[in-house]
Amino acid sequence: MQTLIKIIILVIKATLALLLLACNSTEDQLTNDWKVRKMERMVSVTADTQAPINITVHKKATYKLESTKMAKIITQTGSKITGSWQVEDSILTIKTKEEQKRFTIDTLAVDTLILTSDRFKFYMGLD
Repeated sequence: MQTLIKIIILVIKATLALLLLACNSTEDQLTNDWKVRKMERMVSVTADTQAPINITVHKKATYKLESTKMAKIITQTGSKITGSWQVEDSILTIKTKEEQKRFTIDTLAVDTLILTSDRFKFYMGLD
């Protein structure tokens, strides 16, 4: 009976260890070199209706979020910006010398990141 209890405890410990390894934090998942694949701007169609309009994105547009909390960005126009980043709940904040932007994290998966800021939506992926 004691052997069975020891085996059950060992299986529970191993399962918990695997779950902890499999569950990355939001910060760990965000730390990557995200390529902007698509960008949309919401525009008013009528008084109570909005529709997305695609925005031309520079072929090198990226958001590189480093583990040191450094953000290196190539914008949709090709400009380079550096700053810092932090995340709290589902809000990603990027601070540069000129401004601070808050993005709502709509989707965060292994290879997909979708952010919304004001009337803009960013669809990002990994190469």
